[in-house]
Amino acid sequence: MKLDFAAQLGTVRFLGTFPSDDPIGVPTVVVDYVAELLGIADPSCIKAYTKRPKTAYEHAREIQRTLATAASPGGGGAGRLGGPRGRGTAARPKALFVHWG
Repeated sequence: MKLDFAAQLGTVRFLGTFPSDDPIGVPTVVVDYVAELLGIADPSCIKAYTKRPKTAYEHAREIQRTLATAASPGGGGAGRLGGPRGRGTAARPKALFVHWG
């Protein structure tokens, strides 16, 4: 479940939106990279995410609640979906997906 949640969170962070239609519609190399960061030996476990479609929606709601709290005044965020990362940094939105997609 960690990998599933991280894939959605990464999509929101880098693209500013949730995956459309397919909650695991993230490039395989991205899933592999995130799995490695999380210490997950078998990244194909993400396929189980679609067995219970409601889980993806629950994760999306949790991410939205967390980001809304962080973006609110006094919440510690920068007031936008992408978080505190500025436009001038090396971590450009879409860079992860464009490079590997």
